[in-house]
Amino acid sequence: MLRVNYNIQFKNRTISPILISITWKKNRIQKSIGQSVETSYWDYKRGRVKSAHPDAVNFNSFLYNIDKGMQDYYNELNTYNREPSRIKLKSQLVNILNNGVSEEKKNSGVIDIFDKFMDEYRVNGMKPRVMTLNVYRTCRNKLYRFQESKSTVLQFDDITSDFYDEFVEYQFGLDNNNNTVGTNIRKLKTFMKWAKKKKYHNNSEYESFKVLKAEAVYSIVITKEELDRIINIETTNPSVEFAKLFMVVNCWIGLRASDLLNLIKNYEINSNKVRFFQQKTKALHTIQIPDNVLEMINRLKELYKPNFNRDYINKHLRTVGKLAEMNDIETSQRFVGNRSETVSEVRWKLLTTHVGRRTFATRAMELRKPIHVIMELTGHKTLESFQKYVNPSSFDNKDFLNGFWSK
Repeated sequence: MLRVNYNIQFKNRTISPILISITWKKNRIQKSIGQSVETSYWDYKRGRVKSAHPDAVNFNSFLYNIDKGMQDYYNELNTYNREPSRIKLKSQLVNILNNGVSEEKKNSGVIDIFDKFMDEYRVNGMKPRVMTLNVYRTCRNKLYRFQESKSTVLQFDDITSDFYDEFVEYQFGLDNNNNTVGTNIRKLKTFMKWAKKKKYHNNSEYESFKVLKAEAVYSIVITKEELDRIINIETTNPSVEFAKLFMVVNCWIGLRASDLLNLIKNYEINSNKVRFFQQKTKALHTIQIPDNVLEMINRLKELYKPNFNRDYINKHLRTVGKLAEMNDIETSQRFVGNRSETVSEVRWKLLTTHVGRRTFATRAMELRKPIHVIMELTGHKTLESFQKYVNPSSFDNKDFLNGFWSK
């Protein structure tokens, strides 16, 4: 008789790999099944995840199918009077756990397949933008340097909860903040999901990796006084003039920088109503542009040069901020792991193409405009994504607070 039991490897950890134990005729095989679970969800008596687990049905079905596969194979051997040896049963267990993943693919190095991923990865049939690929490349390079520091070659079975802890700690050792580390973990999870779909592995431990998050270090908006000073800047430098107008236009209409650049480069705007496909979402967008803003957009079209990308504009926006005397100091918190530290920066250094869009959304909320109308103009699909562009600390709440206890 063959018996199959499951248990977790580390009872005192938050997340632990699951082990399978197979016993028969005084023989025993024990092996990790390539899955991990939060220990609070593990039912020690049943050897299954508790019903409270978010994916309990599928998880326990997966365990049952391994159990059944081994029982069927053992019974088949006995039916044909074949000896159920350790070698045969272990080989069958590996086949079941591999679930179609060949040993050749399973032993592929993570870095080699990551390079293949960046060549082949598609989103809705389309290759990611260059900027997105650069973020994946950064993650790949961090993984490469991490494995170099460990004097090893990462395999897919190495991507475990222990790896996660070490990789996160390694990045904090490079003085990366939570947002940077979180971005790398998120991209790693996307890569691992792609590689699993391509049958390079059956490791699911990556699914439980926590994506670290922290509020953006700074989230500034332009005040009315600052915007007036920006508008009144006089310059003979075309690049500075372009950056200035770019900021002012986005404070008025709140488009993504990529969409505004697209309008400037590719659209002949002959009326106030403009329809275009958004660069990020590919959704059709309609906007009614005020006359004064339309004049500024046409001026931007005159000034535009092929090298005027977002990085170039951001560089000259800092000059705009200097000229507008945005010299107040912003203070915030910077997170590195569980440690936080206070950081400060002068406002003109914080100007980017995102600030105009954030200013538009915040100003519209201050004026009590309907959220669904603001989101239609900014092109946000969810309230959660929209709220990231609103800076509540900028709201003029003096009258609200003064009258709070007056009745």
